[in-house]
Amino acid sequence: MLSILASFAQEESKSVSDNMKWRIQSNFKEGMPWNATILGYRYKNGVLIVEPEEAEIVRFIFNHIWTVQVLRKLPTN
Repeated sequence: MLSILASFAQEESKSVSDNMKWRIQSNFKEGMPWNATILGYRYKNGVLIVEPEEAEIVRFIFNHIWTVQVLRKLPTN
């Protein structure tokens, strides 16, 4: 009995996942981003708006990762 219920739950989970993937793909085809929060931006009235405080965090992260990658490529003698 427990196996049957677990099987139903698994199928329901897969169905929800498939529906979400379809919705995300459909939104992208219509030019709408995914409805998740994107660090540094807010989606208002169909347009992505830059959030200045968060954009500064994104710049810091990008610069940090870029610096680390450059330093890794430097020759070590």
